[in-house]
Amino acid sequence: MPVEAAPTNSDVGCSEALADYRSGGMLLTVVEYSTSGSIIVLIFLLVCQAIELFAPGVDLLILPNDGSPWSTLTEALLICFIMPVVGTMAISSLMLFYRLAKNTEAFGEGPLFASPTMLVVYFLVPVIKYFLPYRILREIGRIANSKPGSNWRDTPVPSIVHLWWLFSLTEILSIGWMVTAGYLRESDRFSIAVFFYVQGINEVLRFALMAAASWIQLLLFRNLCTSQDRRFVASMSTAGSIDEVSSHYV
Repeated sequence: MPVEAAPTNSDVGCSEALADYRSGGMLLTVVEYSTSGSIIVLIFLLVCQAIELFAPGVDLLILPNDGSPWSTLTEALLICFIMPVVGTMAISSLMLFYRLAKNTEAFGEGPLFASPTMLVVYFLVPVIKYFLPYRILREIGRIANSKPGSNWRDTPVPSIVHLWWLFSLTEILSIGWMVTAGYLRESDRFSIAVFFYVQGINEVLRFALMAAASWIQLLLFRNLCTSQDRRFVASMSTAGSIDEVSSHYV
């Protein structure tokens, strides 16, 4: 009767390190639904703003509430739907970024440029959020797409990470548009009509770019979660613990 080879110390260490791995699972589902809802909201705001821009005198989004029925409806929509959906997307996305970083640590290929907690903190700090999270996600993507036992630094960064970063910079473009609109408002060389027209264009572009950025971020999450799950299964197979895989999917 053949005798199975005993796992080596490296195999045992790998299995123990991977004990902290958790698939995106339900958290990814929450991100998918909340992001989809946020995109719908942004498209709705974009359409309303476009109508206001090209149909002078039409006010579809009246805030703050001036007592009119349409203004009351706008406020109710904001409080009861838009804010909860966008808030859920923001919180669940930060939680999923944290989970992706924790899973990367479980692979034992670190250390990362920063801890999972610091990754979340960086997303909350102005200016820094445009650069340091991108650096960390590049490492997460390369490790997730590398093979167990290989040098992950030789693995190219997934293109979706670069695309996500480029779209995250659209917020800076939006701020630039706002500064330009403010200059037009204060300058005597431009009429108030020109100011409102430029401001309207800014809002339309901002909502369009935000919707696109939300969709790209969702694609990023799906790509990294799938890559990490694939890397996890490969690592557990190498460690001889494939029977334990299902317990890490929540």
